[in-house]
Amino acid sequence: MTISTPYYLIDQKRMLPAIEIMRYIREYSGAKSVLALKYFSSWCTFDFMSQYMDGTTSSNLYEARLGFENFGGENHGYSVAYDDEIKEITQYCDKIIFNSISQLSRFKNLTKNISLGLRLNPEVDHSFYSLSDIISRYSRLGVRANKFSDKYAVKIYLDPGETAVKNSTSLIVKILDVIENELLTLIVDAGVETHALDALIYQFSPKLEGAEVIDEVDITRMLFEGKTVYRVFGRTCFSGIFLMV
Repeated sequence: MTISTPYYLIDQKRMLPAIEIMRYIREYSGAKSVLALKYFSSWCTFDFMSQYMDGTTSSNLYEARLGFENFGGENHGYSVAYDDEIKEITQYCDKIIFNSISQLSRFKNLTKNISLGLRLNPEVDHSFYSLSDIISRYSRLGVRANKFSDKYAVKIYLDPGETAVKNSTSLIVKILDVIENELLTLIVDAGVETHALDALIYQFSPKLEGAEVIDEVDITRMLFEGKTVYRVFGRTCFSGIFLMV
């Protein structure tokens, strides 16, 4: 069967090492693991992933419905701020996690028939990107530890995000044109804005199978050495470099 490009190829064998680690942590620590649908919502893999994870966590109404109807297990809802949609979200979620004490106080009567939670700011972060630093000064995400004076017996849930599917998926593209303007540029039928937004947001170059990503300063040296250098662009008008090899 021929599939038109561009498309994402999800390889369960490449996904397995990451979720095996999560299963190990779950078994030996007692912490549960839920898939964050804001990071990954390709439901074609849910039957496979649900064997290793306890359920899903969603950040909006439609994610909550997706997890409820297609993944199974526990179905958590979390949002930085809820509004009227919370009434419908409670139809799908068995646990609602609030971001603040004020949100908890506002909606607790609407969610009295399901389990409630409160996001905590761990005040410890290991992110390499400021955009995903959840404990930056004045962070809006979660309640600081100094807002609780007592200790409780609590259940711990891990939200691994992209870790659950890291290195498992390839974006398959087709070369539509080759343009020469000092360097050879390959035009492919995908775009960084539409198909690899993380690369744009976090400013990194995706790996290209069979090629090496190089820095701008290495171009002259590699050309002098007689090596072939390509730039890879999508067919949008965005002028930023998608890949450089």
